[in-house]
Amino acid sequence: MAKINHRTMERKRESQNPRHEPEKSMSISVAESQLPASRGCEAPPQAGSARQDDPELPREWSNKRKWVSVALASLLTTIPPVASSIVAPLLTQLGEELHIDNKVLQFLVLSSWQLTFNCGPFVLGPLSEVFGRVVVLQIGLAWFLAFNIGCGLCETTAAMVAFRFLAGFGGGAGIAVGLRSLPLPGCLYADSSFTKTGFGIVTDLFAAHERGAAVALYNIGPTLSPALGPVFSAFVVQYSTWRWAFHAVSIWTALALVLSMFLLRETRESVLLEKGNWTSTHQAALSAADHVQRLQMRKERTRTQLLIAARKTPAALLRPILMLSTEPAIQVLAFLNAYLYGLMLLSIATFPLLYEPIYHQSPSIAGLHYIALALGYLAGGFVCQICIDRTYNRLRNKLGGPSNQGQPEYRVPLMLLGSFSAPIGLLMSGWAAHYKVHWIAADIGFAIFAFGTMISIQCATNYMVDAYTTFSASAVGATWFLRGLAGFGLPLIASNLYGHLGFGWGNTLLALIAIGAGFLAPLVLWKYGQILRARSRFVAVDQ
Repeated sequence: MAKINHRTMERKRESQNPRHEPEKSMSISVAESQLPASRGCEAPPQAGSARQDDPELPREWSNKRKWVSVALASLLTTIPPVASSIVAPLLTQLGEELHIDNKVLQFLVLSSWQLTFNCGPFVLGPLSEVFGRVVVLQIGLAWFLAFNIGCGLCETTAAMVAFRFLAGFGGGAGIAVGLRSLPLPGCLYADSSFTKTGFGIVTDLFAAHERGAAVALYNIGPTLSPALGPVFSAFVVQYSTWRWAFHAVSIWTALALVLSMFLLRETRESVLLEKGNWTSTHQAALSAADHVQRLQMRKERTRTQLLIAARKTPAALLRPILMLSTEPAIQVLAFLNAYLYGLMLLSIATFPLLYEPIYHQSPSIAGLHYIALALGYLAGGFVCQICIDRTYNRLRNKLGGPSNQGQPEYRVPLMLLGSFSAPIGLLMSGWAAHYKVHWIAADIGFAIFAFGTMISIQCATNYMVDAYTTFSASAVGATWFLRGLAGFGLPLIASNLYGHLGFGWGNTLLALIAIGAGFLAPLVLWKYGQILRARSRFVAVDQ
């Protein structure tokens, strides 16, 4: 009886103070069930983990500090898109100095950036959830700065293409921390916030009803910079050398990075909490036992998280490819998005071929025509921002039935405006150049094309977010993968296309494909979208 009581007491003590199993015996499945929330993948904070009136909480910062953070983040994310298109006016001079006689190789210098720029966010996006927005943004831009300096100093074609390719990866950091966050592979807490983060830094700082102006400020630089970058480089190449275009961007990047080190602070709340960057009130609220427990758990938590991530990463990275190959809705939207994005890059690449030889303008004056694209992008984004939710709500009230439930297909009608505008703009600009009509006609055509392109891309993205809420990041990621390929490939055909067909028939061919893709996608989704979603294994359960 004494032995039984003794064993009973031992079991009771063990149940109160359980022993750690040896690390080698811990399987990944057990670790997943017992692991506490890890940095970047934690469950929603429990009450009391961070008081809402804490002045160190990003949403409790002063308005001045918030707006400075948004402005600086926008400045940092504006630089890489400038570098992506800044090469277009430089290609002729660059080709002469580096002895690049083949036009396709010249355009390869421009388009090689796109492969890594569009794929980089798949790595940098999850890292921003773990280590914080600011550190990923700064390290990514430092990477970009290093290879952009190499672009300005290189002496061979191979070096230029390689440096542009590598610089694009770091340039994608702005997309990773600013646009829709991608889910961290192996995340233990499958919370939809990882795919509904929206504009990462803006979401960290502002509540939903306060984000409108902040999103507009954040977005204005990245939206305009691909079109305005060549305006700057066109003047540089006329009055200096192509190298100084890269040097100027490098100086700008270095100054912005130094400024961000003093003025830009981390906005990711979970990262701040993990690092203990809270006021003394909250530090005091944690008992000594809590601090000891956190330190003891951190090492084991990190090790186990790496094991889980190693197992789940391949599936997470392959999901966008799987969705692209099995989801008809994503296929039609991804093709439309990729094709329009490729046409944007092709247009940027061909401006020097159009305005300099046909309209006999100097490089600096020819570069000013990129402003037409910028105005079109702005107008398209403005119209989409105003009309997309109004159209959705009107159709929901009209067709939603007694439950007044919205459907992703209610995002489709506005897409028709973009599908109609983009081909018209291509035809107008192409035939204006063919018949040498006044240059303003070609500019208006390019502006209309940019207007329609922006609307179509925005509507397609909103449809995928509504339809695939849980896996929306993977759905959008599938389109980014394909548009990276299109952005790389389409500019390479520019010289041969217009050399054989001219601008009139060349743009007519491109417009016919745009008409087919632009009207096929919305019609298929409007008629069969609900059926396709019902058969999908990736669609949100609440749809």
